[in-house]
Amino acid sequence: MAMKKYYTYTVKKLITVQQLVTIEYLQVEKDFFYPEESHDFYEFVCVEKGSIICKTENEEVFLQKKDFFLIPPNLSHSYCVKDTDATTVITVVCFKSKSNTISIIDGIKHLDEDTVELVKKILKEAAETFVFPFDKKLTLNTHPRLGSQQLIENYIEELLIKLVQLTTYNNQSFRIATNSFDVKKSITNEIIKMLKSNIYGKITLADICNRMFYSKTFLNSVFKETKGITIMQYYQALKIDEAKLLLNKKESITSVSEKLCFESPQYFSKVFKAKVGETPTKYRKNT
Repeated sequence: MAMKKYYTYTVKKLITVQQLVTIEYLQVEKDFFYPEESHDFYEFVCVEKGSIICKTENEEVFLQKKDFFLIPPNLSHSYCVKDTDATTVITVVCFKSKSNTISIIDGIKHLDEDTVELVKKILKEAAETFVFPFDKKLTLNTHPRLGSQQLIENYIEELLIKLVQLTTYNNQSFRIATNSFDVKKSITNEIIKMLKSNIYGKITLADICNRMFYSKTFLNSVFKETKGITIMQYYQALKIDEAKLLLNKKESITSVSEKLCFESPQYFSKVFKAKVGETPTKYRKNT
């Protein structure tokens, strides 16, 4: 009888945590304030009890019990507690990852029982692995449990994957991002097409996200990787290139500003000079 032939299957890793940075379990009172900071790694906060406000350079979010909020690398943020006499209990986890798919998790996510349990597992395993209470630098216990560090990373990965699944569940228009260059190029080209069709109009990053069913963080990450600048920076550059063509036709500054939907002629002139190196008036005279 011939031996059965076996074939291998390579499992695709959706999310991988490369390094742990810190894990903090904090009990804070009214008027607590954590000053603004930014860093080159991911951070997420989960509220176990009470409420807390997270301010970023883009928005201010109010987090309550079982809420989860992800902060991408290099985004300035701070925390504060206001208008409550109850103790607020939060878990803050910081980690490094090169997985772009994490960026799909956008905005506040309300955790279900499964994901709450994963946060508890992260804390339980961390408490038996590192010196507690945790500080900015994780320090191993004298005798950490065998495999405990890997379990912490596994639980973080599982939590993030479940949140990605919850975000994309039942959304037929959503396409999970892969590391394929073709996928990123396709997404970038679709964005550029939208921007070019709105040179004489207005389109926001939120509009693009709604049409493509991706988060702001993810789209900017993919776009910057392929083009080297953010979506809105590229959009602004397209408008300035068009402005040059209009100025070459000797159109007025006010007319160009209105046609390209800038807030005002003054703002248009400011953006133009920053991009071109001279004012629209001087540019028009020199052409």
